[in-house]
Amino acid sequence: MFVDAKAKLQAFLAEELPDSTGKPIVSEGVPYLEINRKATELNADIIVIGSCGMAGNAENIFFGGTAEKIMRFTNRPVLCVPPNG
Repeated sequence: MFVDAKAKLQAFLAEELPDSTGKPIVSEGVPYLEINRKATELNADIIVIGSCGMAGNAENIFFGGTAEKIMRFTNRPVLCVPPNG
């Protein structure tokens, strides 16, 4: 599953961002913890994450649960990108 996820991410990035010099990273674990751990490990300037707020859930109405936890537990700037629609 890990290898498949990495291959799909690489294919997506090659198609959507062909001139990107970014390096795809696939990790296992609790999403917000892994994203914060990698951001710290790589000394990232910013964390960019998609938001997918759930209208029926008052706790996640503006941001998805993962995005909200990343913003709560990191000291780095976070850019939340809304879904297309």
